[in-house]
Amino acid sequence: MRLGLCLSGLLVLLLLVLVVGHVHAQEANLEESVSITVDCTKGTVDVSSSEYCSAVNDTTPLHTPSGVNLTNMNWYDVREVTLTFSTSNSTISIWVLNTSAARSIGDAWATMLSTPFQTSFTYEYTAFSFIDYNATGKSNLPQYMQSLMSWCFASDLNGFSPTFVQIAGQPGAYITVDMYTTSNHEWAYTVKCSYETSMSTGSGDHTVDVLNLLGVTSLTPSSYSGSYDSTYLTEVYAASVDVTIMPSQTVTYTSSQPSGLTTTMPLGVLAPRGWHDYTGAGTAPVFSFMNDSSPANQLTYTFSGTVVPEFPSTTILSLFMVIFTLAAIVAIRIFPRKTKTQV
Repeated sequence: MRLGLCLSGLLVLLLLVLVVGHVHAQEANLEESVSITVDCTKGTVDVSSSEYCSAVNDTTPLHTPSGVNLTNMNWYDVREVTLTFSTSNSTISIWVLNTSAARSIGDAWATMLSTPFQTSFTYEYTAFSFIDYNATGKSNLPQYMQSLMSWCFASDLNGFSPTFVQIAGQPGAYITVDMYTTSNHEWAYTVKCSYETSMSTGSGDHTVDVLNLLGVTSLTPSSYSGSYDSTYLTEVYAASVDVTIMPSQTVTYTSSQPSGLTTTMPLGVLAPRGWHDYTGAGTAPVFSFMNDSSPANQLTYTFSGTVVPEFPSTTILSLFMVIFTLAAIVAIRIFPRKTKTQV
């Protein structure tokens, strides 16, 4: 009898744990992402880190600054509002659906956002359904990024958030804050920091060192990005690193840290933590934490290809000879005419 009661109690306890986990999954609507785009034709690397919340409110781990009340804004008037901050300028771009009252709607948004974001926006121009407002830039972008995080991030968010201030300190960095209405008539909210840098050129192996590009020694998902997966009975983290390599025709996978690249989607089991590219091409790899939230202390992806191919010396010499020949022909034709005219 006692054994039966104990087993029943354990079963009830297990069910409660699963229910609590499921409730946590419903509340954990935070997504973290690092995006890295390598353009082999230009020798550039675009880097960004973002935090995203699908249904933002005052209690979500990612939220708007105090004074920005999205629930009071009519979703049928505006589709999207995007703020950008850099050292050169600050802007608001508003996609208005109710074009008959576009200017008044835009002015209301600019007024509401100016104080919470500590930026005085003024009207710039209207183009079709978009209204733009402008302001001065942020002379100390890392400091402003730190302030923005204190306004918008839960104090215990952690996760990818340490990358934001590091990226903001890079030359040409900029911050993007985006809010838009979803199909459920809820407001989604994104905070992102980005910059562009160069990479080594030539043919051979090229390594994308994720942690070095982010300016951190490790990468760990936020506990808020975790949600309970009732199929696999485990916590899964919506945190990933997405790498895109262009053009894809001349690129092949060489190696990575952690090692290995999964190219086939597993069936019936949870995909493991690590690098995968289900296209099989190796040009769109994604590192996913999946159900393992331990820090990633090494995070690299190496590919073989040509980055900004240099002209061979023989080609340069041939081009020089062609140009020199053309210049000589033009000179021969022009100078005799001048001589005859002078005579």
